Amino acid sequence: MLDEHDNGQLMLNSNIDDDHAFSQSQETVLLTIIRIESFFSLISSMFIVISYFKFKSLQKFSFTLVLFLSLSDMGCCCSYLMGNPKSSSLCTMQGIIQSFFELASLLWVTVIAYTLFRKVILQVRAAIR
Repeated sequence: MLDEHDNGQLMLNSNIDDDHAFSQSQETVLLTIIRIESFFSLISSMFIVISYFKFKSLQKFSFTLVLFLSLSDMGCCCSYLMGNPKSSSLCTMQGIIQSFFELASLLWVTVIAYTLFRKVILQVRAAIR
């Protein structure tokens, strides 16, 4: 199942046809789209962070959670802006950064959902009783 290549690295033996692989021009287009999307997402997250610090009325617990979600999204965007690194160490670093910040974003969304659940559903149940 594992093959050893000329550079000594073990790679998974894949039986993927070359017909299903992207051409160089297709990879370039996809990478450009990813970078553009990441740039706009980074700008949007920066807007949220700046707004949080500029407007004191936003500095509440619920908006603090949104701030942390925006910060984790910014980290993820930065990893996507790195593109497709040729160096294996840069590729590994990009993978670690992406995994960390995407998991962090998912966990912050979970915290926000739980906070909303406690605030809305549990207070409605208490009011009904």
